[in-house]
Amino acid sequence: MAVDKECRDALKNAERSDKKSYSPKKPGKIETKKPEADGDLPDTCEKMSELIIKDENESSSCDNTQLSVYKRISAKNHFLNMQDLASLKKLCAEENLTNTGKKAVVIKRLKEYFKTKILREAGLLPPPSSLSGYEYMIVIDFEATCDREKSTNYPHEIIEFPAVLVNVDRCEIVDSWRRYVRPTVNPVLSSFCTDLTGITQETVDKSEDFPTVLQHFQAWLTEKRLGIEHAFAIVTDGPFDIARFLYLSCQHNQIEVPTWATRWINVKKCFVNFYRKDSRSRVNCLQDMLVRMNLKFEGTPHCGLDDATNIARVVTRLLKDGAKLRVNERLDLPGQKDRRFYNVAPVPREEATAWLKKCQQNLANAEDPSQSTESNNNS
Repeated sequence: MAVDKECRDALKNAERSDKKSYSPKKPGKIETKKPEADGDLPDTCEKMSELIIKDENESSSCDNTQLSVYKRISAKNHFLNMQDLASLKKLCAEENLTNTGKKAVVIKRLKEYFKTKILREAGLLPPPSSLSGYEYMIVIDFEATCDREKSTNYPHEIIEFPAVLVNVDRCEIVDSWRRYVRPTVNPVLSSFCTDLTGITQETVDKSEDFPTVLQHFQAWLTEKRLGIEHAFAIVTDGPFDIARFLYLSCQHNQIEVPTWATRWINVKKCFVNFYRKDSRSRVNCLQDMLVRMNLKFEGTPHCGLDDATNIARVVTRLLKDGAKLRVNERLDLPGQKDRRFYNVAPVPREEATAWLKKCQQNLANAEDPSQSTESNNNS
């Protein structure tokens, strides 16, 4: 298998370096100035010898560490090769990995997982943020006004605005934020909407309107120094949240869609692309992703904050498995009517890279305001 070959090659290279580090070296010619007094030359040579020995010891230590790590990976691969399918699936369950697929597929999944885990523990893998380029990810999952009769022209308004903050390097949830929102186009919630979301009329009546809540969210971003000191990306479970709910809420209130929301990471696309070798990797909803990862939904479905938290659990798991999460969707206004979501367009890799560079440049501008007069909110 490719993983085994990779480990064998790494072991050979590490052993080769290890042998070199122990091979005797011919003393090189040391050019020195004529000593001004007796005893200067011996002191200089002694210091040079100490530096050479120290450098050789450090090199040897580094090579030995890598050799030890790759031996651990090789031993783990051998252990996995000796297991039957039932044992492999049990191990997947213990590590919260999906156990679907034939034996070869399951072994491949476990080998990649343990290789990444061992290398990261040894400090031989770069942090996840170096892969995605973002230090933080903000998972959102809006709840909006709705009715039993589904219509593409229904004027949805956000009534719950949640956000879950994920630290990319630590691969964990570090904070959350939520506000309820008072709708203005349809101020009275339908019974269907209340039953689905659990949000009552009393809750929205005492809440602030969308423009005010959006300002509160921007203040939270500023408090966390997001877009000022830390690059971040928005993560959603599909295109609806931005392209329909947020876009319509902004349209109803005659305000522009925030720059940070014009591009986002559709985690379902990332999930399918990363686990595509699994024949059952196609997902239709959040529950499908959780099931593939042997995770259970925590909380109440259609509670915006609970949904966002579970999406964040999927995100952290993808990061731990070594997935590179990049921006893959954007608003495209007015868009093409032949698309399912007429105002959504895919983001190719080159455009995603350019967007990341723009976000990082805005961080530099925020540190030095003289570099730019534009307001900086991760645009």
